[in-house]
Amino acid sequence: MLTALLAFLGLAATNPASAATGSDLRASVEFPAGPLVLGDRFKVTVEVTNVGDAPAVGVSGDWSTVSGTTFGLFADQWGDLDPTRPVKATLAPGETRRVTLDAYFNSWTGTPVARIGVRNNNDANQDDNYVTTVVNLVSPDVTDTVGGRVTTDSTGAGLAGVTVSLRGPDSTFTATTGPDGSFAIADVPAGAYSADFGTVPGGWLVPSRIVRVDGTGVNSALAISAVRPLAESLQAKFTLDKTSYHVGDRAKATATLHNTGSRALTGLLIGCDPAGTFYDIPIDGSQWADFGHVPGATLAPGETRTVTATGTVPAAAQDFGLTDLPCFVTALNGDSVAATPVEADVPGVSTDWSAIAYFDRNHNGYRDTGEEVGHVQLALTRPGTTQLRLATTDATGSVKFTAIPTGKYRASVLGVWKIAPGFEQAWVTAPPHSLGTWQFQVVPK
Repeated sequence: MLTALLAFLGLAATNPASAATGSDLRASVEFPAGPLVLGDRFKVTVEVTNVGDAPAVGVSGDWSTVSGTTFGLFADQWGDLDPTRPVKATLAPGETRRVTLDAYFNSWTGTPVARIGVRNNNDANQDDNYVTTVVNLVSPDVTDTVGGRVTTDSTGAGLAGVTVSLRGPDSTFTATTGPDGSFAIADVPAGAYSADFGTVPGGWLVPSRIVRVDGTGVNSALAISAVRPLAESLQAKFTLDKTSYHVGDRAKATATLHNTGSRALTGLLIGCDPAGTFYDIPIDGSQWADFGHVPGATLAPGETRTVTATGTVPAAAQDFGLTDLPCFVTALNGDSVAATPVEADVPGVSTDWSAIAYFDRNHNGYRDTGEEVGHVQLALTRPGTTQLRLATTDATGSVKFTAIPTGKYRASVLGVWKIAPGFEQAWVTAPPHSLGTWQFQVVPK
């Protein structure tokens, strides 16, 4: 009766509105406040929560430029929200995903308006799946002066005659330091530039740096310090605990670093296997103590440090007959010292191996047709062993060794020819890592 009366009067009580049935994704996006400039790489953080009452299936990251300068993101940084993945992500009710993405701008076409969020065609309410924002990007029509002074790190004396180059994607600006080391470049458009310093008098090094021009004048009085080359005061030696290993052995590497100079060396980091070759011993850099992570290690004047690390001899080493450890020491300013690579023998597989002998008649440094030399007896000996293999080139200058173990050999020629300088070592390798047919020069005795 009371309910009927209230309904008649238009006062009937109603139940609270319930949440939308189904999945309901809600996105929030954090952009840097700026100002940003062309050439910046910056971070964008996206957080997505399923506030619905059902799983959100088939969810993927999505972004676009609404207007102005286009911006880009890296799809693989979305994780399982990567839009290029064939299987999309699923978010359970109440689940939140948070990803941080590297972003960048392309050429200036006006103030950018960006739209970022997640795509899910089955969402109950798609209005809050995206965030649209105006990004604080400085127009390249804004210009500023880049200047400062280049000095030595020890006395603070100015360095004259240093060429300063600001390199951007579309243009380069240059200046030369004056007698006191100062320089100034006017009317530089807003953007991110690589500042390079070319050859510096007296053997000094000036590390490159990124200069951001945004119209605020912050780069008009740069204090730029030159440093002495790392090689002048750092001695680096690397050794292995054995002269030979088998595939799968654990090899121990020791680095001995000595500062012979009168100033502290800072920001030192050890790296190995810069070329990524198949036979090198892989070393996890974090094992090198404070030399294995930023901000790096410090060596006081006269100090010597020894650190060790281990790695497993790779299977591919048997295709080369050896393993090695090529390492270097670098400073955070980009300067580096390469240590002499250390090698160790590994029992090699047997393989067929070919070579071609030629006489460089025109002295152009490589083999031309008709320069091949036949009837040359090539001798290969393994250093430190009594192994000797002989074979003779045919009329085309070709020779083939069968079932020869991989590794490095000392090469020599018998008879009226001799090996040319620089060709005294032959490296026998096996598929799938074969280095191909070895071409070696011979000269008359």
